[in-house]
Amino acid sequence: MILLISGVASNLVANYIQPGLEPYRRWVWLVFAIAAIVTVLVAIRDYRKSDEPSAPEIGQTTAQGWIDKVIYPLLIFLRGVEDILVHTKNWTWQYQTRTFVSIRAAKDLIHPLAKDSLEHFAEYHPDIQAKISLYDQRVGELAAACQRFQRALAGSKALRGLYERAKADDSVVSGHPVSNDFTIATPTENLESLAESIVNRRRKESFEYTLRRAWSQYYDEFLALRDLPDIRPDSEQVDRAGDALLETVRELIDLLVKAGRNLASKHNASF
Repeated sequence: MILLISGVASNLVANYIQPGLEPYRRWVWLVFAIAAIVTVLVAIRDYRKSDEPSAPEIGQTTAQGWIDKVIYPLLIFLRGVEDILVHTKNWTWQYQTRTFVSIRAAKDLIHPLAKDSLEHFAEYHPDIQAKISLYDQRVGELAAACQRFQRALAGSKALRGLYERAKADDSVVSGHPVSNDFTIATPTENLESLAESIVNRRRKESFEYTLRRAWSQYYDEFLALRDLPDIRPDSEQVDRAGDALLETVRELIDLLVKAGRNLASKHNASF
């Protein structure tokens, strides 16, 4: 039908304008041919698009399951990450595992029995799936930055010198000499532990910390190492990676809240 209409229209127009456009006859026919081809291609595209199966509608049970098993757990965790990134600035970085205690990959945020629910939810919410992938990327970038910062600190002469001073310090803190902190682990392990604490901006009074006396006694000097010229670039890179992760976390929270409200509104679910 499209071809028939195009052909008739082409003939009528060509007969009407033929005398005036005889010198441009080839160009006129070329234009009409291109127009006819474009019309056919558009029609084929629209037909195929309309023929594609659409995602089936979901019911109240599915919507509520997504809210309870996917959206709520993700929001609880992500808001905790947001608090870390905004207020405490303690990344909970661990140099031994090269991971974080409190900032985990998205796949680890959902109960194992709810993995299928997450995949099903993601099929219906590709924007959230894309943002979750970006979140995982940002976590990886922060981990890589922390690892570089850790290496720079652990290998610095400044940290080594401060460590030697603390190890020789027999002043008493909390009933024991500062030097006692370093009698259990090896020098390399102690240096790595101190570097990790600097990366994380560990609190001054960390009673659970093995090196708590030395850390408290030399707290300001340890953190001041972050600003040394040869270390500052790595420190600033960690902060930039943290800011990028924070932005993604907030965007993901907004998308999840919006999805929860839409599900509750459309499917009479509770959110």
